[in-house]
Amino acid sequence: MAITLHTDIPESQLPEQTELVEGRHRDEFQRQIDADVLKLKIDTARAGWPDPDPTKLYHRYVVGADDVAALNQVIRRAGTLHKLEIEFYKKAKTEAGHWAVKFHVSRKLDKENKPVDDDTLDKDGKWKADTEKPAAPAAPVSPAAAKPSPVGGVKK
Repeated sequence: MAITLHTDIPESQLPEQTELVEGRHRDEFQRQIDADVLKLKIDTARAGWPDPDPTKLYHRYVVGADDVAALNQVIRRAGTLHKLEIEFYKKAKTEAGHWAVKFHVSRKLDKENKPVDDDTLDKDGKWKADTEKPAAPAAPVSPAAAKPSPVGGVKK
């Protein structure tokens, strides 16, 4: 789809634009979806990023017909936050007339089809919190090393 920019209009003929559009802050609903998507990411990473299976590793919400597009957008935003591709299943209508929105997550890939850097995952794509060893406790500080020098500089 081509976009035509009209560059021949003088600045003096353009309407004044002084009010900012409301920002895209993460409200409580968005943060809840973020948390749900993060849990699905962790579960999927622990399972080794399997191919989508409609019976495993998915999340589903049920909403009214008017809310499907908005919910899909909120889910995609959560995917972007967590460096994921969201893979939606075809929506299904319930007997009550609501729509079920079901999705799976996979790793986001770069232009070379390699997983993007994600500091929550190790080099093998596993959830980092599961694979990292806890840091060794710091060595105790001797009382002499803890005292500042009398002149306020570094004690040598």
